[in-house]
Amino acid sequence: MEHQVQHTDEISLKELILQGILYVKYCLSKWYVILIAAIIFGILLYFNSEEPKREYNAQVTFTVNAGSSGPQMPDLGGLASTFGLGIGGGGDNPTESAFAFLRTREVMSRVLFSKATVQENNDFLINHCLEYFEYEEKYKKAADKADTKEQQDLLIEMSTYRFKNDSIELFSRKENKLFLSVYQTLISENLISGEVDAGIQQIAISSPQEELSYELAMNSYNTLDEYYTSQTIQKQKDLLDKTKAREDSLRRALSSAEYQLAKFSDKSSRLIFATDQTKRGELERKVMMLSTMYGEAVKNLEMTRYTMQEKTPFIQAVDLPIYPLPSEMNGNSRVKSAIIGALAGALFAIIILCAILFFRIVMADGEPVDI
Repeated sequence: MEHQVQHTDEISLKELILQGILYVKYCLSKWYVILIAAIIFGILLYFNSEEPKREYNAQVTFTVNAGSSGPQMPDLGGLASTFGLGIGGGGDNPTESAFAFLRTREVMSRVLFSKATVQENNDFLINHCLEYFEYEEKYKKAADKADTKEQQDLLIEMSTYRFKNDSIELFSRKENKLFLSVYQTLISENLISGEVDAGIQQIAISSPQEELSYELAMNSYNTLDEYYTSQTIQKQKDLLDKTKAREDSLRRALSSAEYQLAKFSDKSSRLIFATDQTKRGELERKVMMLSTMYGEAVKNLEMTRYTMQEKTPFIQAVDLPIYPLPSEMNGNSRVKSAIIGALAGALFAIIILCAILFFRIVMADGEPVDI
């Protein structure tokens, strides 16, 4: 079948429509090519896709109270400087700081190495993650593609490894690699944190196992609450400890001086020598000086305690997850993947056929083109 196709630099609307019809007829004449491409792509996507998995989502909503943001009490900055401490006013967003803490390796290691019962099995959460996130299958597939026998043996060993203790500083290279893999996957794929409403924050964790999602979310919230509070007031706590130590030291020195004065008074109650009066005066001045210093130390201690209480932040839960947890299917079914693959294959074949016809028309230079 031959069609006259005039290839010129300028083309009218009529010629454009005729060429469009020509391309359609050409593709229809090659329907078997499009069908074969659709079947091949559909089969490839069918066998290379995984069945969708149900993901359970556990959410904790809470508010962050950063404590008093007002000015510090008089002389507290000077008191801190006497102990070599600096207590700045700070201007960071408390919510952003809390979420930054949550994603740190330190906080997530505390979460992963806390024990929880999942499916009647009490173990570290990291071991539950290794089981339900199918790390065994992932590492075995990686072992099949390993370049060396040494790498293959290591990956096979890691596929069935389970942590026996939480002493991270004593972990071997293999244990560190496995821990970092779980940690990075969790914070990048399964953990969502952010603001859901004015002043209301959220931690959401998803996993293939309902109890695991619940335990990960609750442990993340509880660990964040404890760690964020302790780290935020660490400088104030250090100052309080040093102020308390100073107060204890002055209290003991004052008690000792008062005892010495009382003891001297008992011995010299009937003596009127000038040297005895001088000794008594020295002891009385010492007691007076220590009493003044002790009174100031007590004031500083109470001032520091009050300031720390005012600046202590806290995280207040609003809604905690309850069973049954909401869930959804993650990913496309194999049938849906096959349909998408077939459509992609057909489109690919049409593009190739159109490109071939266009090339033939250009090369024909006005001569009839057989389609």
